[in-house]
Amino acid sequence: MTTAAETPMRFWILLGLLPLALTETVQAASQDWTASSTTAMAITGDISLADDRVVFQNGTSLELQALGHDRPGLYRVTPEQNPELLNGNRLCGKQPPTFIVLAHSADRASLAESQSLHLKVFNGPEAPPAAATVGMDTSAPGFCALFNYERAGAR
Repeated sequence: MTTAAETPMRFWILLGLLPLALTETVQAASQDWTASSTTAMAITGDISLADDRVVFQNGTSLELQALGHDRPGLYRVTPEQNPELLNGNRLCGKQPPTFIVLAHSADRASLAESQSLHLKVFNGPEAPPAAATVGMDTSAPGFCALFNYERAGAR
């Protein structure tokens, strides 16, 4: 049985834990990645991923729409946009990207388990195949750029 004196104490303890819970939620919603390839260092810089966008080092972002639970890692860029990134560069040059693939290392089962991220950019009308979400293969139609990253803090 809880006494009247214990109830306020429990309230304050729970209130004190609230910032910790909120911090974990924010961290789970955003993943930070460090540019590891020369193209990523020169064009995108470090990036941050959320469920619905990728944010580049210069603060610009692309809004993403997942293509479905049966195709994890595949996203449509929506609305169509072609932001200027580091050094005046763009992901696919003058053509705006249409799809983004967040590919994981071939030796891992998913991006959550991977220390490497291969961000593949496509500018074709058709979505890349699901196989594009593994490794650095760039043979799918519409491919225009590959940027490599390491999980922030992994070095």
